[in-house]
Amino acid sequence: MSTPSEIAARTRRTMIGLIALVVVLVVALIVTIVIATRSGSDTPAADPTSSASSSPSTPIGPDGALRLPTAGDQLDGRWPVNFDRSPEGAVAMAAAYITHDISLDPQVKAQTRLTYFSEGLGVSREGLDASMPDQIESELRAAFDTDTDLEALPRQASLSGLPVAAVYEPIDADTVDVALLINLEFYDGISRRGTQTTTWRVRAVWDESIRGGDWVMSPDWAQIEIPEIVEPGTDDFADSEWIPLGGDGS
Repeated sequence: MSTPSEIAARTRRTMIGLIALVVVLVVALIVTIVIATRSGSDTPAADPTSSASSSPSTPIGPDGALRLPTAGDQLDGRWPVNFDRSPEGAVAMAAAYITHDISLDPQVKAQTRLTYFSEGLGVSREGLDASMPDQIESELRAAFDTDTDLEALPRQASLSGLPVAAVYEPIDADTVDVALLINLEFYDGISRRGTQTTTWRVRAVWDESIRGGDWVMSPDWAQIEIPEIVEPGTDDFADSEWIPLGGDGS
């Protein structure tokens, strides 16, 4: 049987062993924490914008078409206005303008010019010329095979234009050059019907004085280079610089 002194000695040895084990565990824990802290400090802090910059939203849809933003409002229920302040918003304005401007109705054309031109750019609304762009009018005269003013065609004559593709080039935050590929459909009111593909370009500018801020037509000449005219849906179109348009911008 152990004596009281032997029991006390064994107890002291056990306590010393437990204390030593606890010390070893505490030291190991401290070392682990230090290593983890240092490795974490060596890792760059997460950039809250990194996910957005690595996969920015794109206006090009999965079908390869340019998705035009929807206009914020419609003037008199017909003319889209208040476009998104983005290069694609400028394209949407240009598409809306040319869609309404290619018409045989002089009143529609006049209102289109009033809607999409800016007095702030030195353009007099009272003196706006409601005739269509010379290039398009000359092409249509040849298509109609007439020297008569297009507005003088029979009342049942019709003309419409649909922008089907675009290229665009931002000049600065408030200026965008836009070129459009346009499908024309016409009827001379008697017997001649036809379709034609043409192009047109414009410089769009953001004007804070119009409708609280909107894209409008600039009288300055757009410098953007217009790609060759190609028929939509063809291999030549697929190989061209033209971007097909998606969305109606209305």
